[in-house]
Amino acid sequence: MSQRRHSKADSEAQAGSAPAALHSAGAVRIAPEVLATIAALTAQSVPGVVRLEGGLAAEVGKLVKREKAHYGVKVSVVAGEVWVELHVVVLPEASMHKLGREVQRSVTEVLETTVGIPVHSVDVYIEDVA
Repeated sequence: MSQRRHSKADSEAQAGSAPAALHSAGAVRIAPEVLATIAALTAQSVPGVVRLEGGLAAEVGKLVKREKAHYGVKVSVVAGEVWVELHVVVLPEASMHKLGREVQRSVTEVLETTVGIPVHSVDVYIEDVA
């Protein structure tokens, strides 16, 4: 008959909890650039949005030669909440107010669902029609 050595993980598993390695898995950090990409792709998927437009943040990014300036998107993480600013160009026949609200709803839902971080605000600036 073989003897099995019981580890701490075995004891915890027998007690009905997850192994110790799962308890201290470490931190997951998501770069603001990733949040900006998710926000941009989500905004562009809303019917009536033609594209994102630069805005002041993109112009400043060009001047300081920022490598990953996300055109038309600014994301800040403050006190564990996301603040998003989007500059969009829309179709001329779009109801701009409804479209802006739909962009806000969609971006908030996707960020909170896929990333799991609360969204403080999504500000949408309609820069032009095309």
